[in-house]
Amino acid sequence: MNPVLTIKGLQVKKSNQLILDIKEEIAISSGDNVAVLGENGAGKTTLINAILGEIDFEGEIIKHFQKKDCGIVFQDNAYNDLMKVYELIELVLPLRKEALTHFIESYDLKDLKKKYIKDLSGGEKQRLTLSLVLESEKNIYFFDELTSGLDYKKRLALLAMMKKKTIAGTVLNVTHYFDEIENWATKILMLKQGKLIFFGSNEDFFAKFKHYSVVKVEYNQLENFNKSVMENVQTADTGDGIAFICPNHDIQVDVKKILKNNDVVYSVIKQNVYTSYLMAYAANEKSNHKMTEVKK
Repeated sequence: MNPVLTIKGLQVKKSNQLILDIKEEIAISSGDNVAVLGENGAGKTTLINAILGEIDFEGEIIKHFQKKDCGIVFQDNAYNDLMKVYELIELVLPLRKEALTHFIESYDLKDLKKKYIKDLSGGEKQRLTLSLVLESEKNIYFFDELTSGLDYKKRLALLAMMKKKTIAGTVLNVTHYFDEIENWATKILMLKQGKLIFFGSNEDFFAKFKHYSVVKVEYNQLENFNKSVMENVQTADTGDGIAFICPNHDIQVDVKKILKNNDVVYSVIKQNVYTSYLMAYAANEKSNHKMTEVKK
């Protein structure tokens, strides 16, 4: 595969504080679909801005593309607020009348076309931006939470269109929606607190953080539950509860039995991108804890 982007020893500082520190080399090839994962503040948007040359950085970013080759959808794409949607479309995409009508219908923009840009919601603006970018047919795409603010139906429709329109391109997609990248991403790039936790193929991601399943329990179910009875089971914080990581089926059976005996409601999720993400975070926390103990 032809190289598109190579990152080496990347550092970004803000107010003399290091907010992105990627010592490892990241190499992205033509046709890669890269899911960029991490919690809020992990450095995902900072990474994209550094690649696009929007912020200062130290290190090396080798790009085999120019800005004109990029399709970019951020959460805060700026437009002239006093323009109407159809005016912006005609400005960006000089389409004939029939083609323009088809474009508006394809991207479900009929209800927006006569609105002023300033009157669009965040989700509507995102839908408009994505449609303009996809129709421009670029070589490489950078998406930052491209479906945020959209309802479920519109999100699925735009995702389907995105996957269809970018099939010949290279994509870096920053997202918190794991269903968006399941069976789509060819590579995972995972950050935590500005550091690289993982970069590689889906297969390598699943193999490195291999497990059978997670048994997820919401916080309110754990109020009267003594977690020490499962102290030998690795856990991960999900933000709304705890995930007990089961390396095999037998451990899953034991965990379910203990939770059931304690009247704790749970759900079981077989290994997928989301559960591997949870395990990667848990493994990183455990590694950092061991390093702290060694330093002491």
